[in-house]
Amino acid sequence: MLPRDIADDIEKFQMIGYAEEYFKTHRRGIFKRRIQLEKLIQYHPDPLQTSLLQLSDEEQTIEAVKIYKVILKFIGKGPTEKTLLKMSDSIGKAVIVAQLRDEIYCQVIKQTTGNPHVNKRENGWRIFCMLLEVFCPTQDFEYYVLAHFEKHTNAPDIGIYATYCHNRLKHLISQPLQIPRKPKIPTLQAAIEAPFIKSVFRSTIDDIMETQLLEGIDLNIPAIFNDMIEKIRLLGGIATPGIFRIQASMSDIALARSKYESREYDHLEITDPHVYACILKIWMKEIYSPVIPPEYYKDFVDNSKNIDALRTLVENLPIANRAIIKQLISFLRIIAQEPSNRMGTENLSIVLSPNLFRCPEESPQLVLLATKVETETLCTLISLY
Repeated sequence: MLPRDIADDIEKFQMIGYAEEYFKTHRRGIFKRRIQLEKLIQYHPDPLQTSLLQLSDEEQTIEAVKIYKVILKFIGKGPTEKTLLKMSDSIGKAVIVAQLRDEIYCQVIKQTTGNPHVNKRENGWRIFCMLLEVFCPTQDFEYYVLAHFEKHTNAPDIGIYATYCHNRLKHLISQPLQIPRKPKIPTLQAAIEAPFIKSVFRSTIDDIMETQLLEGIDLNIPAIFNDMIEKIRLLGGIATPGIFRIQASMSDIALARSKYESREYDHLEITDPHVYACILKIWMKEIYSPVIPPEYYKDFVDNSKNIDALRTLVENLPIANRAIIKQLISFLRIIAQEPSNRMGTENLSIVLSPNLFRCPEESPQLVLLATKVETETLCTLISLY
């Protein structure tokens, strides 16, 4: 983490640059003196009369003002059935109108900057947790939001929220953009609780291994990974057509995920192997340290067709990563050899390589080009074990 004074300076610098292009001029103009910009993004209990950002039309501006009222209500009352429903609707509107996404982040930043009320500050950070479950700020704005999160990581009352939000956004920035969907109430409730859970999804592999050891599980591989592979096998996934390709029920996925987060491994009510195939892909995508560590990525893709080189690279991986790769590849090879599932080596590699590999490039074009090589690498790996 950066020292607080440096983080403050970076945040102000980034915000000034962003504001010069995107912020509306409020009253006397926000750039006559810096203090005017700082006042604009400081806590104030009153509703907004107009949007904070320059939106493309009057209809969006009116919507932004309405959303701010919903935010004020949530910050004042906290998560209740009614306020969560209103927040779901407001976030859903930003799902449809992308310009409103940065506006909402700005509005919550305003409510969490200099707010003297501890409970209201906490509710503001709860909104950040909910937003990050649905969409990120735009690329123009994401590093300012990241700096806002980092600045508050050591705060005594909301530091745990800020640390979670900082790590979550940093991870999301490194991932390909996802199409957001209007969130359901259980999703928002889970997002609010997420900072206080020792997650087996949103953690590094090292943290997962350390946590499970403290919980009395002495394995050289994450227990959740081991269990997902076993459940796919026991539920007949090896012979199931389209395994790892077909999308499972979202409610079943949410249920199984919730049970894993609670360290419950008995899921008798879930009988569809597609659920665990989907969760396995989600797990590989969401863990904060990829199965193929960043420092190994280039060596793997540079040797996409070199079996001997890939075998050496696998053996040189950290212990847990090596165990994951070996068990995954062995399992995929068994699936690829089963004709009834119609998921040969190439098909499996196409659907799983985006979860296994994380291209370090930021350009969407370069990421797309890397996809082919990543698929080739996984195809070769499947022939190893």
